[in-house]
Amino acid sequence: MLSRFLTMKELLLAHILEYLTRFYYSTMRYKLIFDDENDRSYFYNDLYNYQLNPKSAGIYAFFHQDEFSLVPFFAHKGLAVMVSKSKDGQLMSNYANLLGYKTIRGSSSKGAVAALLKSIQLVREGHKFSIAVDGPRGPIYEVKEGVIRIHEKSGHPIIPMRAQVDRCYILKRAWNKGRVPKMFARIHIHIGKIGKYSREELEAKLRSLPNSF
Repeated sequence: MLSRFLTMKELLLAHILEYLTRFYYSTMRYKLIFDDENDRSYFYNDLYNYQLNPKSAGIYAFFHQDEFSLVPFFAHKGLAVMVSKSKDGQLMSNYANLLGYKTIRGSSSKGAVAALLKSIQLVREGHKFSIAVDGPRGPIYEVKEGVIRIHEKSGHPIIPMRAQVDRCYILKRAWNKGRVPKMFARIHIHIGKIGKYSREELEAKLRSLPNSF
């Protein structure tokens, strides 16, 4: 009974959070900028394809710092994401589901192997996948092996991304120095060359993309 009550409470909190942020997110204005204009067609075809694509569904890779800027843009696009198994993870999983994301529970400290295998399976099946490559605990701007394992085992292309925000709050005490866009913020999403990457190449590419006005 207690477990059921806690589940209902988490669902209610997730609905409240989604309701409160809906208008807040609607004030943001986005622009996409591509390293290679030849990638524009693939990106939009992949992003707005709601059918499984076992041949080349994208792996959307970004630094944890940009999460708050990217989440609203990619909502309701059918992306799968990894959510921590921590106590707060269930709330975030419920919230992500309400935003149209498919969630996998796991992190580098809890359920890492199972979550990685599930991620590889989903990408192979044709699900688009989004991952903060330096999360969940950093160090900041250092790409972990997880995204590369998913990339290599599936053969699907990596889509490197960085967010450039003209006005935001910075979470200075957080390891990722997360940036929370202010209302009516302009956000440019920079898309690096889409394709194959090693860990070192992906880290260099993400670090090279613009991230401030």
